[in-house]
Amino acid sequence: MNKKIALLASIILTSNVAFAASFSINSNSLGLSSVNTGYSPAASSYTQNIDPATITPANSVSCNAGGLHADNSYMRRFDLDGDHGVTGSINIDSVDIGIETAAGTGGTQPITINLYSIANADALLFANLNNIGTLSANVADASAVIQNFVVTGTIDGTTDDLVVEVFTPDGQGAGHSFFMGSNTAGQIAPSFIAAAACGITEPTDTAAIGFPTMHIVMTINASNAALAPPTPVPSLTWLGLALMVLTLGFFGRRFVK
Repeated sequence: MNKKIALLASIILTSNVAFAASFSINSNSLGLSSVNTGYSPAASSYTQNIDPATITPANSVSCNAGGLHADNSYMRRFDLDGDHGVTGSINIDSVDIGIETAAGTGGTQPITINLYSIANADALLFANLNNIGTLSANVADASAVIQNFVVTGTIDGTTDDLVVEVFTPDGQGAGHSFFMGSNTAGQIAPSFIAAAACGITEPTDTAAIGFPTMHIVMTINASNAALAPPTPVPSLTWLGLALMVLTLGFFGRRFVK
């Protein structure tokens, strides 16, 4: 009987479904130093990070159980015109995100990157987000890297803010562990997280849940969406040239004494 009870207890403890999730750091990163990835952003890029190239180990949290994450959304809201001077329509070409750790069984794990527009004055709630671009990708096991993901969308920076979401679906059943890359170097706008399994159903400032130095490393790369065509220069025809010469000659004779 005791052996059966012990076996049952072992099954319950090793079953990912039985884990109770909470916000915690990646304990596997403890003792490591900050890593500068040498990242070089594109010419037309925008970031809220004071240092967009450094990832600090054991600095990010996820809603997880035993390091295996539940559904997590990591987000930033970009005030394009107010903070970055972007007015009018632009194309988002790609997003660079920091990854503190991606590990687990299988060598890869899924993530989804969503681009949203939100009216300048609207509160950051899921109901107020309008999807303008989505990418589903598989991330290879990695540590302290910045990866580029080609996800596109068009937004008017004058009327709307841009919200970027990195969503990691529940990886407990598959043995997946993902921690977003972040650092403590400072930021010009908050980092946000949402995870229903930990009681946070709407995007919430990481500082509000007790992690004020989790500054999510993220850069958006963009280009102009609709540049006005250059004003055409009238072509100078032979007839136009002849008329111009005659006109100048006529006035020249009139005003020369």
